[in-house]
Amino acid sequence: MANATIAPSLPIIGKAFSHVKNYDLLVKLMVTIPGLMIALSAPFIGWLLDRFGRKKILLLGLVIYGLAGTSGLYLNELHTLLAGRAILGLAGAATMTTATTLIGDYFKGDERNRFMGFQAAAMAFAGTLLVFSGGVLADLHWRYPFAIFGIAFLIAPFAAIWIFEPPKSENPIILKNNTRI
Repeated sequence: MANATIAPSLPIIGKAFSHVKNYDLLVKLMVTIPGLMIALSAPFIGWLLDRFGRKKILLLGLVIYGLAGTSGLYLNELHTLLAGRAILGLAGAATMTTATTLIGDYFKGDERNRFMGFQAAAMAFAGTLLVFSGGVLADLHWRYPFAIFGIAFLIAPFAAIWIFEPPKSENPIILKNNTRI
C-alpha cells in the first residue's frame, strides 16, 4: 500500500516541487524510501515485539502509519514529505511484522497455511484496489491519494478490541549451538 497508492501522483508531485534542487530524484525516493525503511527496521521490530508485546507495537504502528501516511495532505515541503514517507516505512514494518508474527502465534499447521493464503489474496486484491483509487484521487489533486492512509485510523480501534496478546512461549527455540531464542 505504501508505494502503490501514491505512484499515480508522482508526475504531479514533481511539477509541484520542480523549484526544489534535485526534485526529480527526491520525488522518486517517495516511492522507494518506505520499502528501504521496512527492510532496515523489520528485524529490530521483531525484537521489539518479543520485548514489549505484539498488541502494543501493532497499535502504535497503526497510529504512526496513519499519521505518517496522511502527511502528504498537510506537509508543504518536499524534504518533510520524504521524512514522512520514511516514518511510514517504519510504521509499515511494525504493522507487517506484527501481523505475520500474530498469524504464527494464533495458527498452526494447515490452518496457518490456509490463513496465509487468505492474507495473500487479500493483499493482492487490496493492492489492485489501492492503485486504482490512488489514480482516481490523483486526477483530483496530487495530495488526495495520501488520504487513503487514514484507513489505519479506522483499523486501530478494531485491532484494540479484537487483537489479543498471545501467551509467551515456555519453549524457546534452541539453535544447534545451544543458543536460546
